[in-house]
Amino acid sequence: ASKKPSNHKAIMGFARPIAMFLGVVCLICALGINSTGSREGFGMINTKDTTTATTKIEGFLGVWLGMDKTEVSVGGSSRTSTTDPSPTYCNQDQDDADTNNCRHGGLLNYDTDCCKSMADRCKVAKGFGVLAACLSLMSIIGGCIGKRTAALFATLAAFCFLVVLSVFGSFMNGEFFADKPAINEDAQCGFKGIDNLDLEVGAGMGLCILAFFLSTVQAIVYCCVGEESAIA
Repeated sequence: ASKKPSNHKAIMGFARPIAMFLGVVCLICALGINSTGSREGFGMINTKDTTTATTKIEGFLGVWLGMDKTEVSVGGSSRTSTTDPSPTYCNQDQDDADTNNCRHGGLLNYDTDCCKSMADRCKVAKGFGVLAACLSLMSIIGGCIGKRTAALFATLAAFCFLVVLSVFGSFMNGEFFADKPAINEDAQCGFKGIDNLDLEVGAGMGLCILAFFLSTVQAIVYCCVGEESAIA
């Protein structure tokens, strides 16, 4: 009977380093999510423009960075060019035809509820993406301070990852109201339904899902740590 408490204490002794390790993994995921688009095929959402038979344009949309890959086939030969990573602009509600992805093909005027909503959600995703990385870092540092503090940081990080997931999920699943630009019900519109544009889940989305679950587990594990406030 006397061995049970000591065994239990020994098991609980592993909880803190495990939780801190999970925090490191979440931080790596958060940094990857914020830089998605800087690597081919590593965006939150990958797009393929199939407007013409000879030209295929792939876009990799990330939280902070994006890039395009263009493949042109002429006479049996193909040429591929990839742009340098560029910022993901939250300017869907502005008159900027070069970088405004809410004016795809000129189908939708930028001054609509749909485009304003896209711009607002884009800014929210950027903010919470950075916050998720900071909170993941704080959950690691918090492991040296106290379990309640660390668990709080991990819980908040999980919430931030969930917000980023929700925003990009709305972009991917929301309908693009090109024929009804003025109605109010398109406040959750997205890129779904745009002619000649195929959408795919990017690797960044998988990282975000992984980070959300790991942050949640991290908070639970921290709750299993003993009452000691700091690592001995």
